[in-house]
Amino acid sequence: MTSTPGHSRALRSGKETHTVNTRTGVFSKKCLFCSKSRKQLKNKFEILVTCSTETIKAGIVKEARILDDVEMLRKIGNTESSLEFVCKEVMYHNSCRKKYSYEARASLKKKKFIQSHVLEKREVHRVSDISNQYRMLLCEHELDYHNAATHRTYLFLEKLNSHFGDKLKTVNHSSKGVGKIIFSSKMSTEQAILTSFDMSFSAVFKVKEAAFITPKFNTEGTSQSSASKTECETYHRRRSAASRTAINIFRMFDIGGYLKYRNARENLMGKGDFLGAP
Repeated sequence: MTSTPGHSRALRSGKETHTVNTRTGVFSKKCLFCSKSRKQLKNKFEILVTCSTETIKAGIVKEARILDDVEMLRKIGNTESSLEFVCKEVMYHNSCRKKYSYEARASLKKKKFIQSHVLEKREVHRVSDISNQYRMLLCEHELDYHNAATHRTYLFLEKLNSHFGDKLKTVNHSSKGVGKIIFSSKMSTEQAILTSFDMSFSAVFKVKEAAFITPKFNTEGTSQSSASKTECETYHRRRSAASRTAINIFRMFDIGGYLKYRNARENLMGKGDFLGAP
């Protein structure tokens, strides 16, 4: 018997949706997330994994709702139960599944911050600061820095407006260097414009960014007293390969060498809320 060919349709973005066989309802052998059958990861082709547990659909649906991913919800909406989701042989790349999950976690933190600080506490923030910190959150959730850097601010803002609707307002601040600001629609534009901004905040973001650009240092198995010299040598050797921006940031930590840099990095990365305040 020959199977009925599957249907696929193109989105306005030019991407093809996941193909489903109309006779059997079985998904085609493409990744649910990237819609590709072949994907390279670290110079190797990553294999497709078939969904084998009934719990995965609930997780994907939950994350799709967090991300306001209408296309994903439409794509898997025809599977009436989690068991059917397994029976239809849904496939995905492990890296794509993890990336989707990380993005959902970062998005959830972003929305909680907006709800708490912007809407409830009536704080005014620069859009660029929140967008940059969202990218850093993606990195903290193990998404590659260079992939995270492709998340554009205007798309980030579109998603915020899509989720919060008319609860938020954005305008260009009159002060040079501030850029676009975001605030509760219950505040007047005049009141929001009067807000002063601590321009040193961007330095905090730059330190975080530098920490992700720089290769991770492996100092396991050595004591702090005996490793100090080695760590400093490793730090200075690898520092030369970092970007010029990162090097300028690292100069703040040169007193005492790498150990002070590491402590500062841990304080910035391990404490604070969404915006990483020490």
